[in-house]
Amino acid sequence: MTGIDQRTPIESLVQWEFLSDPESIASIRPPSRPTVWLAPLPISRDETVDAEPQAIGFNASEWQRAARYRVAAARHQFIRARSFLRQGLAAILGCDPDQVPFEQAPQQKPRLGEPFRSAGWDFNLSHTSGWVMLGVTATGRIGVDCERIRNAAFDALLERFFAAEEWAEWQSATATENREQLFYQAWTRKEAVVKALSRSVQEFAQFAIPLCPPRSNHWVRSWESIPHPPTVHLDSQCVQDQLFASVAWLPNDDTAEESSSTV
Repeated sequence: MTGIDQRTPIESLVQWEFLSDPESIASIRPPSRPTVWLAPLPISRDETVDAEPQAIGFNASEWQRAARYRVAAARHQFIRARSFLRQGLAAILGCDPDQVPFEQAPQQKPRLGEPFRSAGWDFNLSHTSGWVMLGVTATGRIGVDCERIRNAAFDALLERFFAAEEWAEWQSATATENREQLFYQAWTRKEAVVKALSRSVQEFAQFAIPLCPPRSNHWVRSWESIPHPPTVHLDSQCVQDQLFASVAWLPNDDTAEESSSTV
């Protein structure tokens, strides 16, 4: 495994936008640089009390996906998050939410269909209990992940899924650092990377990132099976001590098909 090119932290190359409510996503403008929008989502507690949320712009496939959620709270979250996605992309692309075209090849993340795909837009969505996150870029690829902060079997998860050098760094760092924040920063960053590259959690051990303080920006070049690995810009936010959100952005000049197909 190649080493990490860790440079001095710089100002984030990704713009973060925090919305007070998910409906505000319908008023955003096309971003001039990679941008992440983060908003709170209502949490449905009781399906006998909470009405089914409005599904905005859904197609038949999305309705089928929503119907697979037997638990009302999970179904409501999916509907709200997917509506957030359609409204946000519609505002950026200048069309109605139901006119946003999606494509998804086998083993690949969803992408925009024509005529918007050839314009270079890439997006990624993440949602967890009470939060939704949308990342969009007109250059390169983007992946995002957000997770609620809660106690878990951190040691077991890192030893199982992470690279050997990350596991060693975790063991030496967690005596003095906030274990929860360190874990969720590392996990969401790696999740964002594999989502940007249309890969899976099972490939976490193929690359390594530093366990660093929040808001540091790193150029990561540590891949096991990519001969000329892409540059990945990482950034993270801890929100109200209850959520960790991360974004991975790969600029255009580092997104060759050779790199994306060899992981």
